[in-house]
Amino acid sequence: GWNALLYICYKLNLFPERRIQHGSNPTPQLVKDCLIHLLVNHFVAQPIALYFLYSAFQYFGTSFRGPLPSGPVILRDLAIAALMNDTLFYWGHRMLHHKSIYKYVHKQHHQFKVTIGIACEYAHPVEDVISNIIPTLSGCLLMGSHILVFWFWLATALTFTIDAHSGYSFLISPFNKLPFQVGSDRHDFHHSHNVGCYGAAFRFWDTIMGTDKAFVEYQEKLTAGKHAQATKTD
Repeated sequence: GWNALLYICYKLNLFPERRIQHGSNPTPQLVKDCLIHLLVNHFVAQPIALYFLYSAFQYFGTSFRGPLPSGPVILRDLAIAALMNDTLFYWGHRMLHHKSIYKYVHKQHHQFKVTIGIACEYAHPVEDVISNIIPTLSGCLLMGSHILVFWFWLATALTFTIDAHSGYSFLISPFNKLPFQVGSDRHDFHHSHNVGCYGAAFRFWDTIMGTDKAFVEYQEKLTAGKHAQATKTD
C-alpha cells in the first residue's frame, strides 16, 4: 500500500518540495529489473524461506495460538527486536561496504543512486540474508515472541525501510520525528554519496562510530548555502 501511494506521488509529481533529490529518477530499466526481482522474492524465495524458518520459530518457542501476551511483554519484545535489528543491520551493512566484498554483493543495491520505495528489497541474495533476514528476525525469534507480535514488527520494519528509500522527506513520517532516528534524508545521502549512515532505524551506531560525519558536514553546507541565499535575497 505504501509503495502504491509513493508510485502515485512519483508519476503525478506530487509534493515536489518534499523530494530529496529534485529532478532525478532511476532509469526505467532499473525499475523494471527491480520489479522482476521483487516478484521472484515475494512469490518464490520468501515462501521457501518461511517454510524452513518454521522449525526455527518452533525451536525458540514462538506462540502460534492462544491470547496475546501482556502489554509490557509486547513492548519488551518490540524494543529488543528494534535494537537487535539496528545493531545487526549496521555491522552487516558496514561489512558489505568493505572493498573486498562490495562489488560482488552490495553494489547491486547501490545501482539506485536515487532511491524509490521498492528499492529497499532490491538486493543480492547474500545481502538479503545478512542485512534483511537475520537482523529483522533475530529479536523476535530469540524472545519467542507471539506470532502476531512478530507480524506487527515485520510490518513496521518493512514500512520504515520503504520510507527510508522513498526519496521523500515527509513531515508526517513517524520515522524522522525523534533525534535518534535515521529518517529518509540520511539513507538517501547514503545512496547518493555511497558513504556512511549505515544504520537501519536509529543513529546511535553511526554516532558512536563516527560514520555519519560526511552526512553532518553535508547538511551543514546545505544549511550555510540556504542561509547565504536568504541573506542575498534580503
